[in-house]
This record gives sequence, structure tokens and C-alpha cells, in this order.
Amino acid sequence: MALGAVVTPPVAAFKGCAESLVGQSLQPPAALWGAVEPTSVLVNATSWTGSQRPSLTYNISTTVDIENGWLFVSNYDGLSIWDARTDPANPSRTVIKGGFEGQIPHWVPTGEFTQVVFGVDAPEGIDTIIGLAAMPHTLGFTIWDTTNKSNPLELYQDSTRGSYQVYADRIGGRDYAFVADFIGSPGLYRYDMTAARSFSACGEATPTISCPGVFKGRIGSAEALKYVHGLVVGSRHFVVTSGGDTTSSGIRIWEVTNPDAPVEVVHDFQGYAVYHATHGVAMWTQDGHHYLAARHDNTAKIFDVTDCLTTGCTDLQSRVIWSQALRSMPEAQYWMSATFSRSGNTPFVFFGHHDVCVDGEAPGHKEMLYDVTTAAQPREVSPPQTIQDQGETVDYWSWYSSDTIRGFAHYAPRVAKFYGAYLYRAAATIFDVHKYTGPPAPDFSWSPQPVYAGDPIQFTNATTGGPTSYSWSFESGTAASAPSGATAAPASGGDPKAAAAASSAAPPPSPQR
Repeated sequence: MALGAVVTPPVAAFKGCAESLVGQSLQPPAALWGAVEPTSVLVNATSWTGSQRPSLTYNISTTVDIENGWLFVSNYDGLSIWDARTDPANPSRTVIKGGFEGQIPHWVPTGEFTQVVFGVDAPEGIDTIIGLAAMPHTLGFTIWDTTNKSNPLELYQDSTRGSYQVYADRIGGRDYAFVADFIGSPGLYRYDMTAARSFSACGEATPTISCPGVFKGRIGSAEALKYVHGLVVGSRHFVVTSGGDTTSSGIRIWEVTNPDAPVEVVHDFQGYAVYHATHGVAMWTQDGHHYLAARHDNTAKIFDVTDCLTTGCTDLQSRVIWSQALRSMPEAQYWMSATFSRSGNTPFVFFGHHDVCVDGEAPGHKEMLYDVTTAAQPREVSPPQTIQDQGETVDYWSWYSSDTIRGFAHYAPRVAKFYGAYLYRAAATIFDVHKYTGPPAPDFSWSPQPVYAGDPIQFTNATTGGPTSYSWSFESGTAASAPSGATAAPASGGDPKAAAAASSAAPPPSPQR
């Protein structure tokens, strides 16, 4: 029996892409759910028009990192910390700090420039120190002690850095931050975060040194870099960089096992023209192989770089094991990310963007969530079904997209990461939580127990994964109603215990997608 739903859209006025839509639900209706479904909205800033100053009121989320159940969130105005350990579907915020509110040391408001902080990262498994990537002069790069989740303390600031992303890693017992700079003094820069613990709100503007031991200089040449990620392989440590839309820097992988003597092991795609460059990058290990996901213009690619990390390579194209054209997003070229995380043991790559207005574009979502358990055959897990809403065709993710008719102002799914079954999404005016339920998994309970011949049986459907139809099979019984509350009457007569055993052994309803 197929399941369906009738969705009645709220009555709302027409709007522009930079205006809010009154009455539109911030979560897609159940008819669009599947392997992913919404759980909670943590921040709703969809009333932001782009003209107000980002603030604690207009809290615009840019990146999320998760360590040990703690969410570290960057936003244009600063940062916040959330506790997801007890209730991951509804984490509680422990602190929020706003630069324009005077809560961040060294914050220097400059003219009309208000979109300041873009990235946050902590070393894997470490929740007591983070790096915060931001624009130069207003803030730059900062290091924070987050031991006290209600009162994080700025340890260090380099006002020279201009960055979207930072990658943090613990190497040889010390914590390091690798910062991709594209607007300050371009290049990949290294900082000793452990050394920063010797200071309290110590600020400098490198190359002038005022906080000795933290700034460790540039790795490689002076080239603009927007994206940075990394990988730990046993005792070896690697950092990958990409230039993004404003440069032809390509992709480089550095071994930083000895942070004082980095070694380049991969370089490719250098020299590509602007708007045909490489964008977001992410690395992971699965089943003994090491992989790199990258966005090359509007194409997502996965490379098997296992041999490259051992012998080096300059021909990544020969290591491509999967390639998929993504939707064209000319308005989002300056931010086209790739983010890796795991839901339990399942590896995922999320391709995000900053296309805040989809007016005139074809229907459908542009953010992509891939299960990369089999890296050569990623499985896109976004729910496939669509509905009509206010005259437009929308699916699960594009429910949020904004145009002149519907959606949410300045929605931009930049980064999403898993903690357990929950996916936390920093999407500019929305910061929310979604649950990954996986492929359809049949699960039914029944009552009464035990069952005797001739008794009606009430089945309760607890199937996960968003099935769209069910097939029912009963032994000596007939289904009397819908799957969520079907009744079957076993044949009368015979040994009641035998009837009960036969009923329990009968195959359960099988959900189908």
C-alpha cells in the first residue's frame, strides 16, 4: 500500500530573495522525509535581510565542528558552543559571544564590513581548544581555550590573517592550527596552539611578533588558499589545501608529521583559470585506503590517494575513482565546500554552497549528502520525493531555498557534520539538526502478546528510513487497515499456542522505497 500526504501550504505574500516569508514552516513536511528527516531548529535568523548588522539577534551561522558531543559554531559575529551529549536532537547552547557586542578581544569594527567570522575547528577528539578563522584587521585568526564551555577564553590573535577555513590537529602531543589565507598575506600558515596557552588575549600582526612561539610561519609559496582539511594515518599527519575561485593554486597535500619540516607529497591542477579552479577539499580513510574529495568547478570528484601519501604524485586525475557533475552555481563560486564526517562508522561527504537566491533556476537541491562507504560508488541519501508548494516543485533540501515566491532569506547550506545519527547544518540564517535514519529498516511491534487463534492483532509501525510503500504478507490472516495500524485475524481453530507461534513467525511487513 502506498503512503501519501496532502500538504496545504501556508498563506504568504510574495517576496524577494532577500526578504522573509511569514508563515512558512522552517522544516519540510513529512511527505518529503526519507533517509533524512528534521529534528530541531537551533537558530532562526531568517528575518535578516542582509542590511542589518550580523549580531546575537541576527546570528548567521557559517561553520560547525563537533568534538566529543560539543558543537563549536562560527557565525559572522563570533562563535557559540552547544552541548549535544545528552540530547543530540535538541542540544543546549552554553555560550554565545558577539564581536560587535564587545565580547571578543581585539575585535575592531571597520566601516560597513560586517561579515567577519567564517570557520572554526578543533583537533580531532579534543574539545578544549579551537581555532577561529576570520577576516583580517577586524579580527583575523584567533585561538581559544574552550575548557570551560560556558566561558571560552581568547588566548591569541593574529590580525593579519584573512581566512575562511582552519584545520586543527594534535601532532606529537601538541596542538597545531593550519590556516588557509586568501586575502591577508596569502598562503598556508601554521600556529602552535599549545604554545598559545601561555598567553591571555595576546595579539600580534605577523610578521611582527608579540606572542613568541605561536606563529610558525608559512608552508610553501605565497598563493591564495581558501580551503584546508587534513588526515591522520597512524603516526603520519597530512594537510590538504585548495585555492578556490580567486586563484589557480590547485590542490596540494603536505605531510606535516614533523611540523617544523613539512613535505609536499601532492600537487596538481595548478594553473586553472578563475571559475574553473578547485574548491572544497576533504580527506578520510576507509578500509585501508585514503581518499580525497574535491570540487573541481561544478564537478565533485573522489581520488584514491593511497599511493600518493607514500610515494608522492602530480597526476591526481589518474587517481579519480568517481566523478559527478553538480548543479551549476555561478553566484556561489566564492564558497563551494566539501565536508567530511561520520555517522557512527558510516563515512559521509557533504557538498555545500552559498547560493542564497535560486530565482530562475531549475527545481531541486544543490547541497549533496553522500554516503561514501564505497568511495567509488557514493550513494546520495537525500530524500528523493517532491511536492508542489506555492506552485513550485520542491524536495527535502530545496524546501529551504529562497526565490521570489517561497523559501528562506539568505539560506546557504555551507557546512554540515554528523554526531551519531544527527546532522548539524550551518546554513547562514538557519542552524538546524536533521536525523539520518538510513535505508528503510522494517520494525513492527504487535499486541496483544501472546496471540491466540481468532484474536485481532494490532500492528504498530516503527519502520525508519522513510519508506514510500509497504507490502504485507500474513499467514492465515487478512489486513484490515493501513500499515500504521493494520489488523489481521488468524484462522480460527487449532491449538492457541500453535496459532500464536505461527503468528510470531510470520514475516513482518516489508517496507519499500
